[in-house]
Amino acid sequence: MSKKLVISASAEWVLDDEGEEVFAALSEDEVTERLAQMSQGVRELLVDNMDHGASASAVVRIVEVPAE
Repeated sequence: MSKKLVISASAEWVLDDEGEEVFAALSEDEVTERLAQMSQGVRELLVDNMDHGASASAVVRIVEVPAE
């Protein structure tokens, strides 16, 4: 039987007024591109810290949350 290392991670950025402005200033295509860049960066960070043959996946998205 073989073994594998599995890393599960989560990160959140609560978009305050400044964060909202960052994304509001971008077109929909620019937001999509920015999220893709963030996802790629996370994958590269994970793989760079592992040995040959490692792979990683990441999903970056903006979600609506109810006001508190």
